[in-house]
Amino acid sequence: MEDRVLAPAFVLLAAVLAIASPSKASAADPSGIWAKDDGSAKVEIKKCGRGICGKVVWLRNPKDSRGNPLHDVRNENTSLRDRPIIGLPLFSKMRLTAPNTWVGNVYNPVEGRIYTDVKLTLVSSRQIVLRGCRTWLMCGEKTWTRSTLPADATPPQLIEVKAPAEPGPTEKTEPKSV
Repeated sequence: MEDRVLAPAFVLLAAVLAIASPSKASAADPSGIWAKDDGSAKVEIKKCGRGICGKVVWLRNPKDSRGNPLHDVRNENTSLRDRPIIGLPLFSKMRLTAPNTWVGNVYNPVEGRIYTDVKLTLVSSRQIVLRGCRTWLMCGEKTWTRSTLPADATPPQLIEVKAPAEPGPTEKTEPKSV
């Protein structure tokens, strides 16, 4: 008899707990190649742990006036100014906060600044919107569109440079791809 009375109580309790307990936000997958709204760059977004990462994978104009690859010359941190723009990480601490929404830091190499509390929202399978503020009065938003890399775009190759084991005349060694 007691089992018949307790069974509905357990079912009711389980239902209340399921509704009241906080659940992890779920989201669609924003992984892929995304083009900036002005078409000047493409960024690869992928899942990283519990959040997402993004890095520059293509530039419309990847070289400076001398024909050298662009570097992060405007970075506020002078020790990071020699980093190439291609391959540059743009997102940090981007965590899922609601379905299809991540919040974290975004680095803007055009200004050399990190914006905090930027909201990235996957509004459709084809568009993401980034919303952020420079100050509490100056806020803006950018829309990026899902894209692909051009056929001639190749990922940057890592080059291993070997230094001589002992001081002395330098040896000429061919760079090796890692």
